[in-house]
Amino acid sequence: MPALAVGVALLDLGIQGTHISNQSLIQPLRPDARSRLNTAYMTSYFLAGALCSALSTAAYLTGGWLAVCVLGAVFPTAGFALFAGEHLMQHRRTPAAETRGDGDPTKVRRQSGPDA
Repeated sequence: MPALAVGVALLDLGIQGTHISNQSLIQPLRPDARSRLNTAYMTSYFLAGALCSALSTAAYLTGGWLAVCVLGAVFPTAGFALFAGEHLMQHRRTPAAETRGDGDPTKVRRQSGPDA
């Protein structure tokens, strides 16, 4: 029983850290609309949790714990795939000709000539 209590406490600590991290990313987007942003964030978080609970129940009824575990692995895998795809797209948008050759897009070469 003590291990369960420690597990629950660690899970709660992780969720709270996630909320703080996510909110610190969205709050600067519109400082004048912090309340609305927080409402949208918490509503989305709740709806996603409700959807995943329903999907987990359906997975358990059809395939047992193995199906629930597979479903639980699908979401972070999909999230990582979206992150990696976005990262690759941002990297491809930066033309190599605009960099100094070392691949760092922050070090853009200055043009010389009449159009500069």
